[in-house]
Amino acid sequence: MSNETVYWEDVPEGMEIPPFVRKTGLMEWNRFAAANEEHFEYHMDHVAGKAMGFPNAIGMGNLRFAYLNNLLEDWAGEQGRVKVVGCQYRGMNLEHDTLTCWGQVIRKFVENGEHLVELHIGVRNQKGEETAPGRGVVVLPSREA
Repeated sequence: MSNETVYWEDVPEGMEIPPFVRKTGLMEWNRFAAANEEHFEYHMDHVAGKAMGFPNAIGMGNLRFAYLNNLLEDWAGEQGRVKVVGCQYRGMNLEHDTLTCWGQVIRKFVENGEHLVELHIGVRNQKGEETAPGRGVVVLPSREA
């Protein structure tokens, strides 16, 4: 999480936030499966993944969702709060993929006293393929509050 406070007034629409990057494989998937009780063979065994019609074992969609949440939390910092995060799974996460979570501010607004920033977010693999496009909303502190 960032130590710097990001203020709502300092965030322009169109701004890209710093990426969150992770390389994934069986070790990361097994750790995530253990923490979330998501023990499916096709996430941990290449033979099982191939039997399901995949090129090998595949990563969990929920791990990419968690990475997107990390992206937003890291950017918002300790004074901010993730209010909404969601994505669609449109591609596979294969072993040794480098996943880059990205975000771009599309709208700023105030609602019920909260200073909100809406972002397009997503996960791209090392080939530049968008595998999990989504949307996030973050509450940021205001200099006026």
